[in-house]
Amino acid sequence: EALKQAFSLYPIPRFHHLFAHAKALIRVHGPYTTYAGTTVFTRAPIPRSTKTSKPPSLKTIATSFAAAQDSATSAQPAGPSKEDLQVFNLLWSTTIDILEQILEDGELGHEVFGWGVYGLAAGYIGEPESPLFVPRKSQAFESLKRRLRAALTALPSLSGAAGRTELERVKAGLGMMPAERIGQLVKARKETHICANLLMQRFRSEGWGGIRWGHVIAVVERWLQLLGKEDAVDVVE
Repeated sequence: EALKQAFSLYPIPRFHHLFAHAKALIRVHGPYTTYAGTTVFTRAPIPRSTKTSKPPSLKTIATSFAAAQDSATSAQPAGPSKEDLQVFNLLWSTTIDILEQILEDGELGHEVFGWGVYGLAAGYIGEPESPLFVPRKSQAFESLKRRLRAALTALPSLSGAAGRTELERVKAGLGMMPAERIGQLVKARKETHICANLLMQRFRSEGWGGIRWGHVIAVVERWLQLLGKEDAVDVVE
């Protein structure tokens, strides 16, 4: 029923519908895992009561999405767990569709985009079996990640109250930033742009599969909120 309803929705409301349903499944049947030594997706042995259980923790959600990701391309035995996995898989494909659209639209500010990319980088696991994943390339990735964080924390509007106050006073014409500070901000914005885009190019070139699903879903959800698109409810005619 959840899948049938999802197909009647446009991507953004479909994302929210499937994400809510996935979390509801995790609340009752999570954490999802795989059988030892296999990629067979399975519910927790004992269902949790929805009347007494709290919403699933971030760890439980992350564990469940990781299990779904590891099982996504494997044949699964018929049963409830396979049906649940179909929900997770559709949520993932919908998430990527929206992510690509957000990137194409280019409406995110430098810092919002940069912190989102940093969030994706935090969930990066790479492709160990790929010949491209070698120590030198791994070191380059970690270097970009460190540079991105350093640049983001140097920007004022999202990195602290003092920085925001400083920027707001300048915008209101109540003060002036020293030339040195302006130079630092210009450098930080440039560094954010370069590092974030290089990391994003890497993620896209690998088909997004090198990032844990939970991180991508969380970043897309946050970006939709900041773009004011979290409440879309359009239905496909």
